[in-house]
Amino acid sequence: MSSFDYFKIVHAIPSVKWLKVLSFFLLHFYGQSLLRAGELVINGTPPIIHFSHADYNGDPQFWAACQDHNGVMYFGNNDGVLIFEGENWTKVHLPNNSSVRSLLVSEDGVVFAGGFNEFGRVERDMYGQYHYVSMVHLVRPENRNFTNIWSIHELNNTLIFRSFSQIITFQNQKVSIIQASNNYHHSEVHHGQLFIHDDTSIQLLDVATTSYTKLFETSKLGGEDYLAMLPADNDQSFYILTKQGSIYEWSFNQASPHLITRVLPKNATNRLTCAIKTKSKDIYIGTLSENIQRWTIHKGRLKYNTNFPETQDNTVLALYESQEGNIWIMLNQGLDYVNLKSPLTNLFKNASISDVLFYKNKLYLATNQGVFVSSEKTLPYNFSQNDFTKIPGVEGQAWHLQVINEQILCSHDRGIFIIDETSATQIKSDNGVWKLHPVTDTPMHYFICEYDGLSLIEATEQNNFIFKQKIQGFEESGRDIMSTDEKNVYWICHGYKGVFRIKTDADHTHIVSLEHYTDKNGLPSSYNVNVHQWKDELVFTTNKGIFSFNENNKNFEPHARLNSILGTEKNIRQIITKGAIVWVIIDTELAYFNSSLDTPVIIRAPFLSLKNTFNRSLECIVPITENNVLIGTSLGLFAYHEQKEAAKDTVALQFSSISCTIKDSTFLLPIESLETPEQLPFNSTEIKFCYSSPLFQDKTNVQYSYLLEGHKRSWSEWKNASTINFNHLNSGNYTLRVKARSMSGEYSSETQYNFTIAPIWYRTPTAYFIWVITIISLLFWLLHIIKRIIRYEKEKTQKEERKLQRVLELELHQLKLEKEHQIVLKNKKKLEEDVINKSKELVNYTMLLSKKHELMTEIQKELKEINNIARNETIKTHLKKLFRRIETSLNDEQFLLLFETHFERVHENFFKSLKKVCPDLTQKELRLSALIKMELSNKEIANIQGISVRGIETARYRLRKKINISSDEHFASFFNKISDNI
Repeated sequence: MSSFDYFKIVHAIPSVKWLKVLSFFLLHFYGQSLLRAGELVINGTPPIIHFSHADYNGDPQFWAACQDHNGVMYFGNNDGVLIFEGENWTKVHLPNNSSVRSLLVSEDGVVFAGGFNEFGRVERDMYGQYHYVSMVHLVRPENRNFTNIWSIHELNNTLIFRSFSQIITFQNQKVSIIQASNNYHHSEVHHGQLFIHDDTSIQLLDVATTSYTKLFETSKLGGEDYLAMLPADNDQSFYILTKQGSIYEWSFNQASPHLITRVLPKNATNRLTCAIKTKSKDIYIGTLSENIQRWTIHKGRLKYNTNFPETQDNTVLALYESQEGNIWIMLNQGLDYVNLKSPLTNLFKNASISDVLFYKNKLYLATNQGVFVSSEKTLPYNFSQNDFTKIPGVEGQAWHLQVINEQILCSHDRGIFIIDETSATQIKSDNGVWKLHPVTDTPMHYFICEYDGLSLIEATEQNNFIFKQKIQGFEESGRDIMSTDEKNVYWICHGYKGVFRIKTDADHTHIVSLEHYTDKNGLPSSYNVNVHQWKDELVFTTNKGIFSFNENNKNFEPHARLNSILGTEKNIRQIITKGAIVWVIIDTELAYFNSSLDTPVIIRAPFLSLKNTFNRSLECIVPITENNVLIGTSLGLFAYHEQKEAAKDTVALQFSSISCTIKDSTFLLPIESLETPEQLPFNSTEIKFCYSSPLFQDKTNVQYSYLLEGHKRSWSEWKNASTINFNHLNSGNYTLRVKARSMSGEYSSETQYNFTIAPIWYRTPTAYFIWVITIISLLFWLLHIIKRIIRYEKEKTQKEERKLQRVLELELHQLKLEKEHQIVLKNKKKLEEDVINKSKELVNYTMLLSKKHELMTEIQKELKEINNIARNETIKTHLKKLFRRIETSLNDEQFLLLFETHFERVHENFFKSLKKVCPDLTQKELRLSALIKMELSNKEIANIQGISVRGIETARYRLRKKINISSDEHFASFFNKISDNI
């Protein structure tokens, strides 16, 4: 029984004081011995990342791998060399487009690749671009048909390229060829020696002297095919693996290897394809059809380890251990990465975990699907999904597991069950049960914490359980219950109603007192209040900090120590203490801190991947040791094991590529900051940075933060994007600082890049010099201008004075002129009055003339009538004479000429203005115009003209056409305008 098992058993009967004391000493001494032996560390299956064609965009078949000094991974693929920098993939083709079957990083960091009749270097230029440099030209043409290079080694500063038919060596720029007498099937370097497997034996090859030393015949491997040689526990011993699944042990002082175990049964259709031994001395073996086998060397013996994740393809072609101590698996269909160093491993998945119990070297899981149990384990305690089976009869939601009288009790949605690894027996079924809680000072009695209150059950010495009674007076959910130092007094927290403090009678049949505490008693709210044990006191977690209860004033008060560590902004839903380590659930995140420190630091980074996966208010956190904890989530069960002896250093972060866009063209920039910052032109529209941290063990969910000095003052939020673009930066000096972290709590060192945006031409030093010269010239010019202005103003002032004097003189003259002007106006007014009077007289004269003419016409008509009726010839003769005289008088135009003369005197220059408008007017038309201007009627004009009214109308119409007067405009108005414009 482990100390963890014993802990759960003895604390199931806390009322026995002597047993408490005994349990303390037993737990202390027995537990310490187990901790020293390392027995209490529980691990699960390490996380695995599956890379598919969508990720690397290449052929799915991989053959080899290597890692350079910066952590960048190189993979041999049918498409060439695939390069993974932690975020982005790059593909480099060989000149003949052959597959890459071998890779090596030399001690000086050069990457070498081998393919079909081709080998060379993979180099990275200053811009972060990869390219291949062939070395085949260094070999004579007759030796270039060597087919595939299957292995590349470096030994004593010599590069060794092995094909089936020959070995090509390079040392000090010298090329040597070693032809194979038999085919070279395998080659390996161990302890500074080159081992060669040919058709019949295993030999040592000294490349300097090209001499062989035979070690043993491969026929001594039981007729099986040689696969690989791996170092054993000392420099002289090796494990020899065969393709058929046997492992032999051999040392230099043995004539032949001896069989120690088989990893595949005899006559199995499966085959071993590859094998490696890691720095942790574990052996990983790839198979043809059954993924990976993991073997651990324990006390000099090989032990099969089952907790290894499933690969995405069953056929393993090669294995590689990275600098971080993790495994890359090259498959026939894809590429996998196993994070062996992850502190967070998975034990069980596809169910929501409510509780975990480790008992008698087995794990029991309470889930939403029922209870699962693992197979029994011995050292090491490694669990995987295949180790668990469901216990029949207890399907449905299981809440809690605990050991009472060496029996496992399960609190379930359907009641209480006694379970073992194969069956379940129900002992109470009338209601859902959260858990059993021991009754203080009453041995072997337990409260049944039900959905609607509390009941009592007794555990007998015969391992039976007797239901006693329902406790009356409390019908609320009793899920969160905690004992106090006061006899029969308990705290019960309700998720929505606050906190209850109850006290039972001596027989626990009913509640004798019940106190209800809410936000009126110092709590910030009645919601989400939970009670926990913190060291030697009870604390209550809320949405706004942690509180303790003050017995003196019966009120809740903030807990100064815990609030100073955890803050008051988020809800602390769990507090679980293991030694000095305190585990907490902060909202939806798991974290821990060391309470023994004066200023504890909250550690939450290793658990970021589990955020939002916990069952709210039912979080399952089970510490095994201070460094090992089991974590139940809605996704399954995880184990966290912090390897304190291997402190995590920050890893390097590097720029993958840097580009600058100018107008529509993009240019690459050096990825390393130079002594002189990279200068970019002012019209750079976009600058793009790509970065990665290849040495992160957790390759997924890597987050980055950046600060661009010269542009922003604070770091950006953590984001998964591994690129950042800056558009239209102003001229100036900039420093980009970038850092990274993984969801497993890894942090990168900070890297930076300096660059400068050149100013536009008018902000350059030359332009500033020109501006200074120009400004100085302008100042001198302005000074000269100011002097001229002063001189000009002085002269102007003098001129103004003279002008003012002249103005005074002119004003005096003006006064004189104004007086004369007044006289002129007076005379003008008098003249205008004369004109008006003369116009009136002219009109009257004209009217009289018209009436006279009308009268003469009437007299003429009457005389004509008299002449017609007269019979006397003498009278007719006189009448005719009189008629001719009147006729002569009517046709006499002297009076019209006189009228025109008077009209021109009154309306001076009227005829001149009228002739300017229409120069070809006749005298009769001018006369008609004058009569119209005087506003005489057609009849009056006809009398004056001595023609008919019809004739006058015709004359007016012709005159209107000739002068081009519209029919809407009156003649008089038109003539008045002419007169006004004179």
